[in-house]
Amino acid sequence: MSSTSNTSGIETRERSFHLPDYPGAEYTVTLARSRGRGAQGWMLAEVIVRSTGGPLVVEGFPPTERLVRAALSEDPPAVFQTAYDSTRELELVPERYRRALHRRGIRTVDGLLGLTHDQLRQVHGIGDTGVAAIEHARTRYRAERLAQPDD
Repeated sequence: MSSTSNTSGIETRERSFHLPDYPGAEYTVTLARSRGRGAQGWMLAEVIVRSTGGPLVVEGFPPTERLVRAALSEDPPAVFQTAYDSTRELELVPERYRRALHRRGIRTVDGLLGLTHDQLRQVHGIGDTGVAAIEHARTRYRAERLAQPDD
């Protein structure tokens, strides 16, 4: 999830995800709020819906509250299924460790799964806690890959 603030005092948060009961679509939700407000201050600013296979059905659009909850969720894969995609970004990896991996050129699931444990420990900015968090994410990515049906 990405968050930004601007000089007008508006904070935005953006997240992309899939919802298991609304197949065939990826949602990118942007929320906005005045800086310094609690979680109740978030308002839906923009929704981008992208087809991941086949036509989109407008009647099947998820409720606004569901999209906001999904965008605010700290752990979307635990709540919302996302199909395994080896080229997708590392949303299961906590942000601070993701930045360290990006500096090393590791930006995709395949790139992360291609690292050995020792190579991971050598990435600057990732200590024992980071290695544990990333290993947890790697385990979940591997489970997703194994659960994906063969074509």
